[in-house]
Amino acid sequence: MDRRQFLQAAGGVALLVGAEPARAATSRPNSLSGLIDARTMGAKGDGRTDDTNALQAAIDRARAEGGGRVWLPPGIFCTSTLTLPGGVAIQGCGWQSILRLRSGANVDLIVTPTGRTSYYGVVQDLCLDGNRSHNNRGCGIRLHGAINYRIEAVKLVGFAGSGIMLGGASGAPTIAPWILNCGVYECGGAGIDRDAYCTDVKIHAVDIGRCAKGVVLPNSSFLSDVTIWQCVTGVHGYWAANAHLVQVRCERCRNEGFLFEGCTDISLESCRAYENNQSARGHDGFAFRGTKEHPCARISIVGCMSGLTGSKFEKQRFGFSDGGSEHVDYILCSGCAAFGNEVAGFDLAAGDHDFVSHNL
Repeated sequence: MDRRQFLQAAGGVALLVGAEPARAATSRPNSLSGLIDARTMGAKGDGRTDDTNALQAAIDRARAEGGGRVWLPPGIFCTSTLTLPGGVAIQGCGWQSILRLRSGANVDLIVTPTGRTSYYGVVQDLCLDGNRSHNNRGCGIRLHGAINYRIEAVKLVGFAGSGIMLGGASGAPTIAPWILNCGVYECGGAGIDRDAYCTDVKIHAVDIGRCAKGVVLPNSSFLSDVTIWQCVTGVHGYWAANAHLVQVRCERCRNEGFLFEGCTDISLESCRAYENNQSARGHDGFAFRGTKEHPCARISIVGCMSGLTGSKFEKQRFGFSDGGSEHVDYILCSGCAAFGNEVAGFDLAAGDHDFVSHNL
């Protein structure tokens, strides 16, 4: 099945959770050093038993031993909130190892401790199921005051809130998290969200579909090889700064593919927007907006494309647009192309300062 067929297929959490996993199952780690099998602490993984206490006991034991891995065999582990301290990894054996938010829990599934900074936690090789039909609140993973945490090869599906929430507090920000080789689907919030206390985020090889927003852009972030599809907005930068996006693709979103509001020092390289504005309400492929208090400035757009020639689904108003705002300034647009957009390819240069274009 190609991507077009997948996008047109009947969706839902059942499709995404029940389908054959995209990754091959991984076996139990060979090294037993620092490894705690969740079943030895009483976890059942039968899809019915509340395994919260057993799973948390395994995590706490790993922490008490100075750090280690909690291993989840294949199964469905129903749970409420699990607190993951620094130095501890939760590792499954592929997407057959499922942590499912218990019906009626209405909480975040995995969180970090509050009130202190935590270092080097890992969530790896498993599926997190938000059980959205039986919960109306809760994110998949919420990092708070976490430094160098890694989320790798995780599928997050069906959360009422965001799939991954990055944040913290004054004096306890989340710094340098890695999110790689993950999929986030069918979430009521963003696929990846953030608050003001988050920086230096690395997002690589991530697929996000059918969420309210794909990625809410963190400060000082690096995104590469990210695909976002059928969200309300693909990438939303809101007062973000110092972000670099390479080979990020947004397709068939209801509103904008890329929306940057009051952002500064943003680099876009080889990014793609097409078949967005599915709501047919005048949205663009790449949209830049600014105000006097929060201008959108110093934006580099190199080798990007917006729109598809001849596609019946192409509804983007402009390929690249500043919305006529005089507070979108210092734009470099080089080697870009726009095809098949409803009004025009480019609607830039409304600002008071330099707009530099080359080879459009």
